[in-house]
Amino acid sequence: MEYDIKAISTEEFLPERTEVDETRRKILADLLGKTIARQGQFLAYASSMGRTAQSSGEQGVPVPSYTVIHSLEWISQNIKLGAEMPFMLDKIDHETGRMVVDRSNADEIKQRAPDCTRQAALSAYLAQPQRKFGPIMAVISPEWVEEPNHANWNEHGRAKVSAAEFNPLEASKVVGMLNLNNVRVYALDGQHRVLGMRGLLEVRDKGFLQLRSKDGSPRGLQMSRETFFEKFGLTVESLQSIFNDTMAVEYTPAVVEGETHEEATRRIRRTFIAINSYAKKTDKGENILLDETDGFAIVARRIAVNHPLFAGGDSKQRVNWKGTSISNGRIPFITTLSTIQEIAAAYLTASLPRMVKKWKASLTGMVPVRPADEELEAGYVALSEYFDFVNELPLFKRLKGIAPEDEIAFLEKWREFPRYTSKGASVEGTAAFRGHLLLRPLGQVILANAVAALVTEPEVGKVGLTLKTVFRRLSTLDSEDGFEAHRPGNVWWGVTYNAETTRVLNRGKSWGHKLLVQLVVGYKTRQAQLDLWETWVYARRVDIKTMTWKNLDGRVARFTWDEPQLPEPIKE
Repeated sequence: MEYDIKAISTEEFLPERTEVDETRRKILADLLGKTIARQGQFLAYASSMGRTAQSSGEQGVPVPSYTVIHSLEWISQNIKLGAEMPFMLDKIDHETGRMVVDRSNADEIKQRAPDCTRQAALSAYLAQPQRKFGPIMAVISPEWVEEPNHANWNEHGRAKVSAAEFNPLEASKVVGMLNLNNVRVYALDGQHRVLGMRGLLEVRDKGFLQLRSKDGSPRGLQMSRETFFEKFGLTVESLQSIFNDTMAVEYTPAVVEGETHEEATRRIRRTFIAINSYAKKTDKGENILLDETDGFAIVARRIAVNHPLFAGGDSKQRVNWKGTSISNGRIPFITTLSTIQEIAAAYLTASLPRMVKKWKASLTGMVPVRPADEELEAGYVALSEYFDFVNELPLFKRLKGIAPEDEIAFLEKWREFPRYTSKGASVEGTAAFRGHLLLRPLGQVILANAVAALVTEPEVGKVGLTLKTVFRRLSTLDSEDGFEAHRPGNVWWGVTYNAETTRVLNRGKSWGHKLLVQLVVGYKTRQAQLDLWETWVYARRVDIKTMTWKNLDGRVARFTWDEPQLPEPIKE
């Protein structure tokens, strides 16, 4: 049909054109549907990056890859682990779960064994509504790849065809059908994601989730389907819906046309190393910043941004957002984001135990479920109250009165320890340093653990103390310089402070809070007193053979294990 363009209006032409386009779309959809329906054939998008490196020195060819969308059902049943490649099957040390590298495989190792202890946590993560896995990179390896005498290798040991059979559907050869019939597919990157899917498949088809050792062998423990459903709020229908989810898999051929088996193996190995080497691991602080599921991380971020204790200062940078420590010297930080998260976990577990019990992952390594907004608000309010009291301690009252331009100098003076020469003289400019424990993450965590114990600890009366009572006594301790860790007259000497190096000791982190409990209220039972005494006197020991320690008078004195000389509780 011919048109006189001058004689036909736009309105007359467009409907005719639309009909043609719709007809073409329907024809294409019908043809594509019939093509895709073929068993083992998958619609794929082709791409390429890099070239093969041939040992002959000849110019290599582009290395292709093909991206396909699969259901989790298909992936869990068809994609093997890289560690399951034929040459790997007898190369795993079942004691350590690590690969055995010997003469026979040293030049061929291109995958590391996955850590199967992570399977349960990943399966549990998939059971959550807010699940998301990134694409998997896999290798297509037909059986002929491992058969050196197969017709697909020429007389020079070079592949006549690619290990991936891709049939283009259009002239640019970008869209086509990838044949995955009768080929083995191995996860080059994404082994643990495949493990997680397999675990969920086990729950569905076998009725339990087997907990495993690192090498994959059963640990003897199983979680029944009923328990799994109850713990993660699943039904048979919702479990099956998970397997209907889809995700991308990018395939690369185990051998590209023109490669030798050795060249192909090296290429795959280089790809694996690049994936694992160039993926930058985020810092702990960065993980907390990005975490939208861990309730303690979410509350910690809000506190760090909004609470006046952390929002002051000339530079507005009282929180180290990325690192897990505070370096010595003239820096503006008073804490780290990871420390605030640790404080949140300690204090909220004590003050709101029933609520935050659900915030913690049910399985080791599992990503927790994001708490409801009202729970996050309750956690924020409770933690804000805790930091309100912290902010009224004498140290931080002084900080509030410092001019912004003088704040860094103030922090240096109150945080750092005095330093001395080998002859005992103080190093110039350090004699006035106070060594305050609460300007270091270690001391802040000890404080939070102590307060958590004091509001719940059965030894101090089952009901626990109020924050007002606890901080009234802590304020007395602070006003009497009781947090200056370098002073032998304080309980922290030898516990959080090393007199020989004039540096912080982190070994007291796990039990140092008990000293604060003793100072605030005192342990009531003799066994609790003996336990704390033995740990404390050992930390302050001078010579175990002569049974001597440095007491709170700063003198070397004798001690006995069964006669506690703990500090007396604070008198208000």
